[in-house]
Amino acid sequence: MSRLYRAALPEDYVHNPDTGLWELSFDQRPVAGTRSSSPEEGAAQYNAAREKFKSAVSGIRFLFHRNDGVGCGTWNYGTVSGRPAYV
Repeated sequence: MSRLYRAALPEDYVHNPDTGLWELSFDQRPVAGTRSSSPEEGAAQYNAAREKFKSAVSGIRFLFHRNDGVGCGTWNYGTVSGRPAYV
């Protein structure tokens, strides 16, 4: 199963001369840490925001519809070794 979360490293940032900021190369969303004055500061902010999000959704059950005709099920986030589990 693929990972839903990737930690940012200072090496993941590229400098944008137009804005004068360092931008995260793999995430362009308006999330804390995607743009910052230094790569180290940005990585710390981004990883802290992602951890906060992961802890907020931990244990939440989501309903989903299966397109294979079997029906519906639930998805428990973070129940099996920190990975999603399908029930």
